[in-house]
Amino acid sequence: MTLILEVFDLTQLCGCARIELKRAGGSIQVKGETLTRADLTEAVHEEVGLTRQDCSLMVERTLDLIAQALQDGEIVKLSGFGVFQVREKRARMGRNPKTGAPAAIDPRRVISFRASQVMKAKVEQAYSEPGAAGSTGVGAMAGEAIG
Repeated sequence: MTLILEVFDLTQLCGCARIELKRAGGSIQVKGETLTRADLTEAVHEEVGLTRQDCSLMVERTLDLIAQALQDGEIVKLSGFGVFQVREKRARMGRNPKTGAPAAIDPRRVISFRASQVMKAKVEQAYSEPGAAGSTGVGAMAGEAIG
């Protein structure tokens, strides 16, 4: 079974059917480099006009639904964003990085995320624009020249 969330359906609450979160010159004011639950709550509050408490509950409920779906082994597809799924990792032999001795790694489950083509294109476009975060060296990957 797959859980698909496209947009918040808020027509009954506030008359709007979509929340769009915009960072560049838009409505989300992010403290630092990380988008937090509080930032999402504030963005929903500004866009929808519900109380901050109601918006916080909406954000929490959405995240809870995603987490519960993953716990149940479902695939979570967020249209235009990406796909979260639980993958099985088989047992394998690894090495202790400190001693170099072989070490057995038990089988486990991991959460994986695969970005959609739409999201990949948006990120690529944002980092290729002049003055974008990626082109100024902020958040540059190890080994890249910052200049």
